[in-house]
Amino acid sequence: MRAATSDLSPQLLQEFFVTFARFEYALKNSGFVAKGQELQKRLLHVAKPDWNKFKRDVSAKFNKDSDPALSDACDYLLNNAPQTQVLWTENGTLVMGWETLPRGDENEAGYLLTLVKTVRNNLFHGGKFSDLSFTELTDRNTRLLKSSILILEKYVEIAPSEMRKTFRDAHL
Repeated sequence: MRAATSDLSPQLLQEFFVTFARFEYALKNSGFVAKGQELQKRLLHVAKPDWNKFKRDVSAKFNKDSDPALSDACDYLLNNAPQTQVLWTENGTLVMGWETLPRGDENEAGYLLTLVKTVRNNLFHGGKFSDLSFTELTDRNTRLLKSSILILEKYVEIAPSEMRKTFRDAHL
């Protein structure tokens, strides 16, 4: 079986994953942490980043118009939102497809973080293929990654000081 190839820059992929990992580490280690799955019925839980608490506490400070590059990145992500793999039943058969996550009652700044997490999930979990040409798909993915990095960096700038320090000091 031949491996799938990509023209995405390995450096860009690394920058995105490292930025995202440091961001989640900083969330958990600066008070934005929640209980995840219970472990072995021993009152232990997986520590997971509390994205919703972070959005509630910080997204009101997010101003996409504070920088033209950030504004372009936000607009690109909002207008070319990554999709999530979904499952439904059609005539008694399970069918998989792709849908854009609805914004719901989330403010725009919070929804941008939801979209950044979707970019990460699609890259990490794989299975994201498209009818776009290889070049169009590579260009789209490159822009999604670059936009996501800018958005995460802006959120670090406006985060509480403890989170900014934790992010800065985090090493992989």
